[in-house]
Amino acid sequence: MEARLVRVGDALVALEKAARLAPDAAVLLDLEDLSLRCERPEHARSALESLLSTLPRTAAPEKLADVRARLGRACELLGDREGAIAAYAQAFPLRRLDDVRATRLEALYTEAGEMQALAELWATRAQALAGADRSEEAAPLFFQSARALLERGEKAAALMRLASALEASPEGPLAAEVLEALAELELERGEKLEAARLYARRATLVPEARAGAKLLFRVAAGRGHQPRGGLPRRGAGARRDVRARADPPGRAAADHGCPRRAGGLRGGAGPAARGRGCPA
Repeated sequence: MEARLVRVGDALVALEKAARLAPDAAVLLDLEDLSLRCERPEHARSALESLLSTLPRTAAPEKLADVRARLGRACELLGDREGAIAAYAQAFPLRRLDDVRATRLEALYTEAGEMQALAELWATRAQALAGADRSEEAAPLFFQSARALLERGEKAAALMRLASALEASPEGPLAAEVLEALAELELERGEKLEAARLYARRATLVPEARAGAKLLFRVAAGRGHQPRGGLPRRGAGARRDVRARADPPGRAAADHGCPRRAGGLRGGAGPAARGRGCPA
């Protein structure tokens, strides 16, 4: 075991000398790999930074993404979260479908509380997934991005992300939640008809009849401008409408000429009433 460590140490020293004499890409990558195996991440970072400085501008995007992702890993091992975020963030646009690196960047943003950057990361990744015919995977990321924006009060941007989530998966597992969130935003904007349409669409996705009925009631309330407390209270105007429907026009006219009928059962008809032909 001791002899093996000595050999590894000698190899590391040899690679460091070779890298100083001729900073070849292959040599620097070998130095980075061996440095990490020897638990010397600071040497790995130096090798990768040297490699990035020597790579031509025409280098393949995949190669650049790989080197920057390796640099991010070395920075993580050194406890340099800001450096790791910077390296991963530069690698991500070059390989937006790389699940492992996107997950690492997401974790770092979450630890740092970078909600704006996190929302953009989810949206960018969702767009890449949608472009790769992986719409069902894109929808949850669009929804996560919208929720993060809502927490920041960016409702206009959140509305667009919710619309993208719905377009990516119109009837998927999150469609009902997305429709609910969209409807609530439309109500806040005063767009009651659009909100009613969204609630009605959501009702078709709710399996429970009771829940669907509640949603349809909210649709009706939105279209009829009803208050949230339910049906409007019956005031004096409403009571007059009820009486008008209960008494046909003909009967009202006949009662108008007969005090007894108009007065109900409160006492008999007087002489004046009998004189006009009202029955006693």
